[in-house]
Amino acid sequence: MTKEEIAAGLRTAIEHGYSLENAAESFVNAGYNPNDVKDAKEIVSMGASSIVRPDKPMQIEDTSALKQTSIPMPSKVSQSESFSAAPNQKAQTQTKSGASKWMILGISILLVLIGIILFFMIFGESILSMFMK
Repeated sequence: MTKEEIAAGLRTAIEHGYSLENAAESFVNAGYNPNDVKDAKEIVSMGASSIVRPDKPMQIEDTSALKQTSIPMPSKVSQSESFSAAPNQKAQTQTKSGASKWMILGISILLVLIGIILFFMIFGESILSMFMK
């Protein structure tokens, strides 16, 4: 992945409310080259500083080209696994509640099976002798 693509991913993360530091750290944690992420971070921060303090006004002559340009999204990093501090807690709560339902179901089945095994260990001979008569 090129530095420009990483920079585009960092910009997207910033637009979704993440800090530049958290977004960059997420890319590094996802396995991207730390030097590429650092360079992309500098590209994004230079772009942000030029927006905040422009040295000379920009003149855009053809806006139709801007409307057709799309920012490539990094394919290696998904939102759900790349950012450590998610502002949307609802998705995390839904995941936890779904997982806890499966956990309760699994534990219940395990306890029933253990109960059946103990029952046959204790009363197995009695049950067998009842059928042998």
